[in-house]
Amino acid sequence: MKITFKLGEPLWRAAGKREVAGELGPSEREGLAAPASVDAALNALAAAYPQMAQELHGAQAEFYYSLFVNDRLVVFAQRDKTLLKEGDTISLFLPLAGG
Repeated sequence: MKITFKLGEPLWRAAGKREVAGELGPSEREGLAAPASVDAALNALAAAYPQMAQELHGAQAEFYYSLFVNDRLVVFAQRDKTLLKEGDTISLFLPLAGG
């Protein structure tokens, strides 16, 4: 399945571009082919760009990025339960606040 990652600072610097296209196959769960999850996509991204692996695999309390699938917020703790479809876009950005 084809997916797209939109990357914010500092992740895009590790990839060298702000948008990365990826290809995911079905994951194996209990012997059955299952749709790929956001967690599987993040693992694939970290494998393709090892310099961002520490940012993507930090403990939940250390995951500072806002995570979206098709512009819908995904809670980091639900990343393994959030399933992807062909053509989905995953966005990873540092949240900003200002005043």
